Amino acid sequence: MNKFVYNGKTTIKTQLTKFVFAIAYLSLTFLAMTFADGAGSIANEGFIQVTFKAILSCVGIGAEEVFNILQPTWKVLFIGFCILVAGVAVFLALPLIFNSAYKKFINNNRLKKLLIDVIAAVVIIAIVAVIFFGVVVGANNVNIDDENLNITLKALLVIAITIILAILVITVSIYAIIKLYSSVHNVVKTEISVKKEEDVNAKISIFPTLEESDKKYENYDAEQVYPEAPSLDVLAEKFQAYIATVHKIYFDIDVIRSYIAGIATSKIVLLEGLSGTGKSTLPRRFMEFIGGDSEFIPVQSTWKDRADLVGYYNDFTSNFKETRFLKTLYESNYTTDKMTTVVLDEVNLSRIEYYFADFISAMEYPVDMRYVELMQPINGRKMPAKLEDGKLHVPENTYFVGTANKDESTYTITERVYDRAIVINFEQKHFPIETESVTEPIKISYNQFDKLVNDAKENENGKLSEDEMLKFEELYNFISENFDIQVGDRIFAQLDTFTAVYVACGGNKYRALDVMFANKFVRKLNNSFDDSVSENLDKLVALIDSNFGKDNFVESVKQIANIKKKLY
Repeated sequence: MNKFVYNGKTTIKTQLTKFVFAIAYLSLTFLAMTFADGAGSIANEGFIQVTFKAILSCVGIGAEEVFNILQPTWKVLFIGFCILVAGVAVFLALPLIFNSAYKKFINNNRLKKLLIDVIAAVVIIAIVAVIFFGVVVGANNVNIDDENLNITLKALLVIAITIILAILVITVSIYAIIKLYSSVHNVVKTEISVKKEEDVNAKISIFPTLEESDKKYENYDAEQVYPEAPSLDVLAEKFQAYIATVHKIYFDIDVIRSYIAGIATSKIVLLEGLSGTGKSTLPRRFMEFIGGDSEFIPVQSTWKDRADLVGYYNDFTSNFKETRFLKTLYESNYTTDKMTTVVLDEVNLSRIEYYFADFISAMEYPVDMRYVELMQPINGRKMPAKLEDGKLHVPENTYFVGTANKDESTYTITERVYDRAIVINFEQKHFPIETESVTEPIKISYNQFDKLVNDAKENENGKLSEDEMLKFEELYNFISENFDIQVGDRIFAQLDTFTAVYVACGGNKYRALDVMFANKFVRKLNNSFDDSVSENLDKLVALIDSNFGKDNFVESVKQIANIKKKLY
C-alpha cells in the first residue's frame, strides 16, 4: 500500500503514522489530566489547584485568597476539553461512517473552506466564552472593593496566567486536531486517487492490437465442422493443379510432397535455394488452398534478439510495441481449428539463432508448455485474454517457414537450427506443367491434417523395412567414421515421420530418404577439407549406389559433387 503517493510526497503509510501520533497525543493528554485530577482529589486538591498554587507561590501571592476566583475557570476548561476530545472523535468517525459523502466533501473546495471557517469561529467563540464564564463566576465568589484591591490585582494576574496557559493548551489541541483532519483527509483522498488511477489503468491496455483481436475473435467457433478431408496424395496433386490453374505458378510434385512431409515432421521448415524459385510463395499458397492463415514477415538485417520479432514494452508510452508476427501468433491461439503459417522471408539475413532463439527452444517442450515470455505483468494494467502472466503460447497449429538465400549478404545458419528444421532445396526454376484444372480450394482443419499424418505414420507402406534401415545406417556409419560427423536421435525420429508422410503423398521411400540424407547428413560435409575427403566422397557415392541404386539418391549425389568442386 505504501507505494502509492499523494502529491508526489506523502505516502499513505506516513499519513497513518501522523494519524496515530495525533490520536495518541490527545488520548495521553486526556488521561494525564484525568489521572492527575483524581490523584489530587485524594488530597482534596485537584491537579489544577496544585498547579496554580505552585505558580502563585513563585510570584508571592497567597493561594487561598484568590483560589476561589480560579476554581470555576479550570473546571469549565476541563469540561470544555472533554467536549473537545469527544468532538474530535466524532469528526474522525464521520469519514468512516459516511465514506461516500465524505469523499464528495473533500473534493468540494468551497464547501470544505466554509466548514473549516465555521469550525474555527466556533472554537474561538467557545474559548472566549469558557474563559469569560470562568472569570465571571470566579469574581462573584470574591468581594472586590478598595480594601482588598491588592488581592484583586493579584487575582487578575493569576487570571492572566490562567488565560495564557489555557490558550497554550487549546492551541496545541487545535494543532493536533488539524493534524488529525489532515491525516484522515489525505488518506481518503489518496485512496480515491489510487482507485481512480487503477480504474483508468484497467481501461488502458498495454497491448491495444491484441485487445482488438480479442474483440474480433470473441465469438469465434473453433469447433466448426469441416468437410471430409482428401487423402494426402490427392491433396498434393490438387494443390499442384490449383496453383498452376489459378496463379500460374508451377512446382514439381516432389517439391510439394517434400513440403507437406516437412511441416508434418517439424514446426520449423527451411526453404533454401535460388532467388525467384517460389520459396516464399509455396507456403502462403498452400495455406490459401487448405483455408489456413499465413503471414509474411520480411527479416531485417538489424534484428538482434526476440524484441525485433515480437516487440517490446515501451516505458515512455507505457504500451507494448506490437508486431505483425506477434499479432498472427496470438490470433492462432483463437483459430486452433486452422493451420497457421508464419513465413520469415530471408531468414538468414540476420542471425536466426539470435532473434528466433526463444521459439527454437519452445519447440523442444510439450505443446502445453510452449511459451515465450513477452513481459512481466504490471499491477492494475489490463492484459489480453490469451496472454498468461505476460507469456505468449505457441500453439500446435502454428508453423514457421523460413526462406534462405545462399550468398555473401547472408549469415550461415547454425547446426542447432538445421538439426531441428526440415530443409527443402530449391535448386532450379520451375517450368509450366500440364495438370488437371482445379480452381476451388479444399478446406482442411488442423485436426484433419494431424489425423492424416498420424494415419500415414501407422501405415506399413511408409515404414522402413529392417533391411532398408540397415542400409541407411550403413551410410551414416560411413560418414561418422570417415568424416567424424555425429547426429542425435532427433534426426532419426524425423526420418521415420518424413518418409511415412512423403510416401502417403504419393512418393517413394528412396526419394524421401534421399531428401533427408542430403540435408541432414551430406550437408554437414561442406566444411570438410582433409586430404582424404575427395577419396572418401567417392567411396560414399559408391556405397549409396550399392545400397539404394544408382538413380535413387539424386539430390545426395549432386550435393556430394558440389562439395568435391570446392576442394579444387
